[in-house]
Amino acid sequence: MGEIRDEFSRAGTPPAVVLILAASLAAAVLFVWLSDIRRVISLVSDDSGYFLEIAENVAAGRGFTFDGLNGTTGYQPLWLYLLAFLHLVTSAGPETMLRVCVSLQAALLFSAGMIFYRFHSAAYSTRTGLVSAVAFAVFVFFPCLNGMESALLVFMLALLLYAGWKGRIFSSSPGWRHLVFGMVLGLTVLARLDAVFVAASLALCWFAYVMRKRAGAREEWGRLLFAGAGAALVLAPYLLHNLISTGSVMPISGSLKSTFPHLSMSGYGLSRLSGKDWGKIAAAVLFLLWYILPRRARGSRGREFFRSALAVLCLSVLFHLAHTALFMKWAVFRWHFVTYSVAGVFVLSEPVEFLLSRIPRRMLAAAWIPAFVILLAAGSFLAKGKLVRPYEWTVQAYEAALWARNGTAPDDIFGMKDAGIFGYFSGRRVVNLDGVANDGRYQEVLRSGTLGEYLDELGVAYIAQHSIWHREDVVAGDYSTYIQEYPCRKYDGTGDSIELARENEAYRSPEYFDGAFDTVFLVWRLPR
Repeated sequence: MGEIRDEFSRAGTPPAVVLILAASLAAAVLFVWLSDIRRVISLVSDDSGYFLEIAENVAAGRGFTFDGLNGTTGYQPLWLYLLAFLHLVTSAGPETMLRVCVSLQAALLFSAGMIFYRFHSAAYSTRTGLVSAVAFAVFVFFPCLNGMESALLVFMLALLLYAGWKGRIFSSSPGWRHLVFGMVLGLTVLARLDAVFVAASLALCWFAYVMRKRAGAREEWGRLLFAGAGAALVLAPYLLHNLISTGSVMPISGSLKSTFPHLSMSGYGLSRLSGKDWGKIAAAVLFLLWYILPRRARGSRGREFFRSALAVLCLSVLFHLAHTALFMKWAVFRWHFVTYSVAGVFVLSEPVEFLLSRIPRRMLAAAWIPAFVILLAAGSFLAKGKLVRPYEWTVQAYEAALWARNGTAPDDIFGMKDAGIFGYFSGRRVVNLDGVANDGRYQEVLRSGTLGEYLDELGVAYIAQHSIWHREDVVAGDYSTYIQEYPCRKYDGTGDSIELARENEAYRSPEYFDGAFDTVFLVWRLPR
């Protein structure tokens, strides 16, 4: 392991890689601060509004709540804590805070890239590092500028890699190093809770390593326990908070989206995987099959450490895939597959290194610069497409939020599904009616069919809805009543609805395209 430490201390991040990462950071920050806020909103997810609003309430001393009325556990904890700190030290308005949030993501991704590629340069050639750095920018950096926890997860994966290398976790280093490593692992899980599959994969691989070890197995078990204790030390307060406040360690959003431990027969999870996802999964499987070959060529100890870490990440991709296929029933989005992209980028290093090492040096020297320029130009074109996106329905949610901010009373209360952007920018209390940022009681309300009484109790004065599908008459404004349904995701097959009248419309947006339909953003007053 001393050799690995020497490799790391000698390695640096190649200047061209730094330039690629710095250019990505500059492009992201300039875009965020110079573009109209609607451009920034089209870049992020609606769910980012949940994080920002809950964090603002935490910083203001109102607790973990989205609407200021009901507590919730519907968030990824470490990202929420970080945003709460930003709200605590910054008194900016919501538009500025969103820009700060995305800029923070860009900084985290730049830092992650610097860590990854300082490590990467110790294991592979500079040219391989340049190719994978462009891939990192296109397939990880820009897609993770979404206002969600994705960038923090990538940063924590890089930090976990560094902690494992620096801490010499598979060596005779002191137990406190393993305790620190375990704490970093716990923080990685808090960054996004399904990173528990990374922890499970690491534990499985570590267990296999100890079982194969003929001498010193007792000491290895001790180190494994130290790492587990470090992770438990970080995770226990969060899990205990959930258990005490809701009776379950699983956050409310997780309980609505997953059927665990019962199998989901809907096939929904698999339907959310794209062709690109399947390509990354296939690459992970191929890498694992190659990695376990008994007679494969071995590299330096540094490269083998890198390969081992990548094997853990690829195994976690397969665990995540199994969970998605077997248990997920609702609300699976692109940012759930960030680890697939990170694994895919670094799996790419193996075939690239294999090919480059077999090209004659003269030919490589002659072709390298034009080939890299072409690669960089193609990467820039793809990155621009990921940064500059067409307006989505969230921009109409923002326009409606401006209407609510300026045209309704400060104490008016709204109800809405998919309420993140509208809730954060409206400056009004908005009860989340799909349940992901609400509490367990709301699910009981839907199951019992007492939604009307619930809304009356909370004093909800307006209902908002961003997607009106299969009702052309409502979109055209030529209707008498509209039934808005609210499924109970926790108890399948149940739910409640509200009848809304044309005469009670308070706000109507221009028509826009959402999914496969032309629709409008509508707000109705609830009659009293």
